[in-house]
Amino acid sequence: MKALDLIDEAYDAISLENGLHMWESADTEARKDVLESAETVALIRSNIGRAAAAARLLKDPKQKAKEWVLGCWKTWQVHPHLYPSQAAFARSMLEKEIGLTSQPTIEAWCREWKKATLTQPAQ
Repeated sequence: MKALDLIDEAYDAISLENGLHMWESADTEARKDVLESAETVALIRSNIGRAAAAARLLKDPKQKAKEWVLGCWKTWQVHPHLYPSQAAFARSMLEKEIGLTSQPTIEAWCREWKKATLTQPAQ
């Protein structure tokens, strides 16, 4: 969190410290530099947030369960006789994987994966 605080302080210093006066008296090149530095700060904050979200997902046990269900789903796509419906597949996954608690969530994952499969270019 300390890095975010430093970024906030730097951004505040750029934005507030005599900002209006400096902006009005600055030439075009100086204005461009200020805008680029503000965009850089925003990009850095975005990247930090994205990395933090990825780290949280890596620790989430439901993500491991989702990966396992995806593997089962891929097998089902090759052998459709294994389950008569998406609902039956989801119920089976709930029975087999302790970390899963929601049949509608599993069904939503299946729809997501099917959609991704349908929109991928042929290989």
